[in-house]
Amino acid sequence: MPQSHSVTALEIIRSPLPEILQVVQLMKKGVQQEDNLNEGDFKHKKMKTTNILYWAFTLPFVALMLLSAIDDFKPDPKFAACPDDLGYPLYLFSYLAVAKLSGVIAILVPGYPTVKEWAYAGFSFDLSGALYSLIAIGRPVLIWTPILLIYSLLSGSYIFYHKKLKSQQS
Repeated sequence: MPQSHSVTALEIIRSPLPEILQVVQLMKKGVQQEDNLNEGDFKHKKMKTTNILYWAFTLPFVALMLLSAIDDFKPDPKFAACPDDLGYPLYLFSYLAVAKLSGVIAILVPGYPTVKEWAYAGFSFDLSGALYSLIAIGRPVLIWTPILLIYSLLSGSYIFYHKKLKSQQS
């Protein structure tokens, strides 16, 4: 019987690590060689670096939100008690799954900056609500700390999205 290979969050996060390290090295070299480059070359390298960092934060974040949405549509029987523990009705999770899918699409589709802002805000509310809910019912730290990691991916994606917009406008 063929085994299915599921992607773990660690694999998703680890996958862009070599690219991020390469970008950091390029940034160090860029600071040292800034005087040797003309302004156009430097802007191009800076824009490329910003674009790489944007995708390095965005792709793992979007993948995790997509996996979360799929899980909300088809809940795992092992975690069937979770909505009861939190005190939320089951239909709320289907609604959140649709909202997450909409947010993923909004972030990945080029253009529509206002829609992207709302998607980032929605994900921020979703993660804040999840974090607060788990802390409020007394779940152990190991259960809710991954949300902080996902929050850092969201923050990095948002910051580099705005840097990318700024570099495209100049």
